[in-house]
Amino acid sequence: MIVDDVPQATYAARKRAAELHRKEVHKRREQRWQENKQFQQRYASAEESQRSPALADASMIDLTDESQPSGSQDTKRKGVPDDGPDMPPTPTTDYPRTYAPGRKGKRTRTVSPQSIRQQWDEKRAGFQSRKRTKVRGINEDHHHAHHYGLWEELREQYGTKQQRRPGRTRATTEDPWSAGQSQDGQNTQSSSDTQVEDPEREAHISESIRKMSELNEDRPLWEEERQKRETRERAEELTRRAKAEERKKAEVQREREVQLDQEAEERRRAEEEDKKKAEKSEQQRAARKQRRERWNSGVWTIQRALERYKIMGEEFDSETFGPDSPVTFYDIPWPVLYAPNRFTVEDIDWSAIEKFFESVRGHMRPQDFKEFVERSHRRFHPDRWSARKLWSAVMDEEESNYIEVAGKAASQAITPLWRDLKRR
Repeated sequence: MIVDDVPQATYAARKRAAELHRKEVHKRREQRWQENKQFQQRYASAEESQRSPALADASMIDLTDESQPSGSQDTKRKGVPDDGPDMPPTPTTDYPRTYAPGRKGKRTRTVSPQSIRQQWDEKRAGFQSRKRTKVRGINEDHHHAHHYGLWEELREQYGTKQQRRPGRTRATTEDPWSAGQSQDGQNTQSSSDTQVEDPEREAHISESIRKMSELNEDRPLWEEERQKRETRERAEELTRRAKAEERKKAEVQREREVQLDQEAEERRRAEEEDKKKAEKSEQQRAARKQRRERWNSGVWTIQRALERYKIMGEEFDSETFGPDSPVTFYDIPWPVLYAPNRFTVEDIDWSAIEKFFESVRGHMRPQDFKEFVERSHRRFHPDRWSARKLWSAVMDEEESNYIEVAGKAASQAITPLWRDLKRR
């Protein structure tokens, strides 16, 4: 609560509070310095006691008695952390170095780095804790000094005596107005004199009391306004959360609709693609059937057998096989002289294939015949059929076996002829 027209703490009060604070800080600093010094002494004693006699003789450092005031207790050793920013600088003392004759080497480690690191972590944690305590103490001292100076000034105006709590900068006194009322019976004459002598101070005190009373009277209104404000804020928070939840649901619903639209579009595209593939396959089957029927009419001769093999061979070499483009036994250009409507899979053997190539040899030039045999050899090679996935295009398993037997027979019959022409 703020009281108007009340002067702040005087310079003397602030000065006393600052002096008390400096003394407290100095005391803590001295105490911390003594603790660090004792820690270093214990650490040095433990290190000296762990050394063996032989190692002590070969050491490069002269081991002196810890009781001697030579400054050895204050010397920093390896692995001992610093004293902190609030500690005075630790004096450093150079040890006299003595070297053992005939031996070289550095001192053996007697303390593990892990233990040194652990001690340093503990010391650092303690320093941080003391630092936080120090900051809290400074803040409390500043707070107490401010209130102490304020109440001291009020007591000087009211004419009351102050009582200090030992060890603290805060002052604890009884209320000035209640104290004045309790002393009315004892100092009636002196109080009347004071009121007569200083009416200006009495008016100032009365005005302060009046303002404090008005503030206390307005407290219920403040509480009511605060409750209304909190109620309004809670309602606004609930409204905000409800709107956020609605937005989230709308976003989820919108994403779901988009996903459903995408899935429907993908299904539509897949159906169109399947339909196109089915139409294409149907067209291919119709075209093949039409080509086969073209060779079934008319007189069958060697020239027509050669012509049929060439045309169907080119179509067979450029065809793409697969489940969408099936193939049958009669779609393959078998090198035989039989009419297409009069031979079966049993008619395709070694002798029939050799007879076909011997018969058509006289209908073309030697170089053309050689190229004709090379193309036929590549056409019926088993590895080429596997690479072109021909077996996946045969829907009937029994027909697939027939085609495999006939294809091997054709390949075996053409290979010797191809080798003979290649050697020439």
